Amino acid sequence: MADRFYYVGPWEDEITLDGPEAHHLATVLRQKTGNEVELFDGLGTSASGQLIEVAKRSVRIRLLSAPAKSAERPTTLTLAVAPPKRDRLQWLVEKATELGVDRFVPLLTERSVVKPRPGKLERLTGTAIEACKQSGRNQLMEIAPTTSLPELLQQSKAEHSHLMFGDVPEKQERSHRAPILPENVSSIIVCIGPEGGFSPDELQLLRDSEARPISISSNILRVETAAIALAAVLVSQIDTHFE
Repeated sequence: MADRFYYVGPWEDEITLDGPEAHHLATVLRQKTGNEVELFDGLGTSASGQLIEVAKRSVRIRLLSAPAKSAERPTTLTLAVAPPKRDRLQWLVEKATELGVDRFVPLLTERSVVKPRPGKLERLTGTAIEACKQSGRNQLMEIAPTTSLPELLQQSKAEHSHLMFGDVPEKQERSHRAPILPENVSSIIVCIGPEGGFSPDELQLLRDSEARPISISSNILRVETAAIALAAVLVSQIDTHFE
């Protein structure tokens, strides 16, 4: 499989790749003229190409195929997660991208211990790009600005999104809280609280917004474990409906 590189258009018969991607291609991977590569723009479009000129800061590529756009799924999935500590957040973004999550929202809650700054969010976008390269995904997962729970609920109402939130139910309630994909929904937002969980006021706010509590385990999961497990179940259901 040809190495993949992130390219922000426009698509032409011959294109120029520069910046970090050109450096990675020429200096790190030491690609040579004549090698074939694959390009994707993060918006769902990709094309194969051949290197015709390789320099340290700029690479010229001739397209070998017409740019093709991937089919869009009818339902988008947003993970709104109170960020975990240290490299666990980067791991979460990487795996969410690989799974096919459409948008990641760092969620600010009453018990949050991490609030990513703009520089950190920019680095997370880089993590998402690398995950797209590895997984073969052409649609870049959006990294949204840090958002409070009340702000997110207002956005979801304006977007007519179906709201869910991670919860640890009593054992007798588990069968009623499975993450089942609702019918005829174009947007789903799943909220995952911090290690200390949502506060009582936040839980009431979620219920008042008609958010549905969901769970896949009676055990207490780490933030990133809960987010990825729920995302995997929902993405699988979305893809099944899409097929």
